[in-house]
Amino acid sequence: MIEDWGGSLRRRAVSFLPLVSGVALVLVTSTPLYFGHVGDVAPRLGVTAVIFWTVYRPDLLGYGSAFCLGIVADLMTGLPLGITALVLVMVRHGVVTRRRYFLRKSFHIVWAEYALVVIAAVVIDWMLAALYLWSYPGLLVHVFQVLLTVALFPGVYWLLARCQDLVSLAGRQPAGSG
Repeated sequence: MIEDWGGSLRRRAVSFLPLVSGVALVLVTSTPLYFGHVGDVAPRLGVTAVIFWTVYRPDLLGYGSAFCLGIVADLMTGLPLGITALVLVMVRHGVVTRRRYFLRKSFHIVWAEYALVVIAAVVIDWMLAALYLWSYPGLLVHVFQVLLTVALFPGVYWLLARCQDLVSLAGRQPAGSG
């Protein structure tokens, strides 16, 4: 009985790993890097977490978690509250509809598709910010943001895959796999 309780507790704790890993990525990247004439640029690794977990474990990162991750990102980066949350919910919806496509492709194809999703997410974010601010935010900063986010994908993918291994070790099975 105690073993059942311990296993249940472990599975519940592991079910929060996608959200916790996403928040960790947002916190790590909340301090922008300075790029000369471009200015301060921070990668959008919250988008990376949403894409990864939506492809490989959608049962553990739902729309509510994507929304919460976006709120944390907005709070950490000073963006208007809700913009990143809306973008991450949209990203999750777009990726979940194409999930089977992602699962059948090689890493390089997934990376290319990831780049397209990141571009779409940053463009939507830029448009929402422009509507909110009634002015056009700097476009060059957003271009560098996309480039930096896409360049960091292999390393972040590897880290998230290790987190996914922890989920597997805890005995949590994806929905519909049993």
